[in-house]
Amino acid sequence: MRKFSVLHLSDLHIRKYRNSFPSILKKLIQDVVKETKNIESLILIVTGDIIDKADYENSGDVAVSFF
Repeated sequence: MRKFSVLHLSDLHIRKYRNSFPSILKKLIQDVVKETKNIESLILIVTGDIIDKADYENSGDVAVSFF
């Protein structure tokens, strides 16, 4: 049986902040990279609200760049 790890992120509420995403999400990316660097097989599950207040028009591009 092959081993794998699951990372679940929920309710990110990504919003545009100075044409990017807030520094707390940058820190989240750094933490995820650090904690998963030795994991060979990873499943990422993202649930809940991804874009803050359904502001797709202003924050959609920022959410895409986050992923």
